Amino acid sequence: MEILKAGIIGLGGMGRCHLNALLSCKSVELAALCDINKPLLSELAEKLKVPSFTSFKEMLEKVKVDFVVIALPHWLHLKAVKEVSSRGVHILKEKPLARSYDEAKEIIRIAEENGVKLMVATQRRYARTFSYAKELVDNGLLGEVILIRGQYIFYIGHELGWRGSLEKAGGGALLDPGYHTIDLLYWYKGMPKSVYCKLKRDIGVGVKHETEDVALALFEYQDGCIGYIVVNWLSSPSEEKVIIHGTNGCILVSWSELLFSKPDGSVVINEKRSGNLWHEALLSQLNHFVDCIKHDKTPLSSGRENLNIMKIISACYESAFSGRKVSLH
Repeated sequence: MEILKAGIIGLGGMGRCHLNALLSCKSVELAALCDINKPLLSELAEKLKVPSFTSFKEMLEKVKVDFVVIALPHWLHLKAVKEVSSRGVHILKEKPLARSYDEAKEIIRIAEENGVKLMVATQRRYARTFSYAKELVDNGLLGEVILIRGQYIFYIGHELGWRGSLEKAGGGALLDPGYHTIDLLYWYKGMPKSVYCKLKRDIGVGVKHETEDVALALFEYQDGCIGYIVVNWLSSPSEEKVIIHGTNGCILVSWSELLFSKPDGSVVINEKRSGNLWHEALLSQLNHFVDCIKHDKTPLSSGRENLNIMKIISACYESAFSGRKVSLH
């Protein structure tokens, strides 16, 4: 079995989750670590016995890798993609694809001109429950989809850090956690024909910040279906789910459950999941990317696929700032 050599850029937050997936993947050898947090970097380098760097440019110059995982703050994504792509190294990067639609197009251009595979980490697509829901929808189990709704609510805490800066983050709840919810609605139902969005920034919570805390977006589809998302990172209880209503029934899907019921409420499928579902999804995602590199396939969550997610998000922001419905066609 061919073993691919991987480097990881960014070891805080999601970087640690990706690191654990890399260490669990039998077809990957961890070849290098990169982070500006020197104490953390030294600790992990000593523990894992791999070279470590505070500069990803130096890492790429000194260590040969087949691909890298980029788990950096949003404003550093473009710079890292440029450097990595210029060396012909494939990229699995954290979402969002970019801070804006224009920046997203630039990232795609750079990756494609350098002939590297670019995949965005949309872990839900690789989780058993969310991917099973996709199978059921595609197989026509629901009949005609008439309503689709996504909800993602949790408490992020008072200190947003760089996520509170519009320049650094590009956006708040809509672009960050909401990226996953919009991706799932797009995956299940496709591109809406129009969006109408409202945002709220709670300036009374924690330190002053510029990015939104609450987002509500209404989607209209070409076939008459309607949908919406609600994202809020200011309060608990935590909730992440998608509910898809069709003429033949309803699917409710979350990380730990998939429930399919008929219009009268009778339950047909009730699948429950337990264990480290987050790690399982990250490992499945990584295995998919490795397979795409080895067999020259396009990733399920490719950069170009994610350009559509950025187009929807960009339209949502345009709607929120203009106060009007925005067409995507």
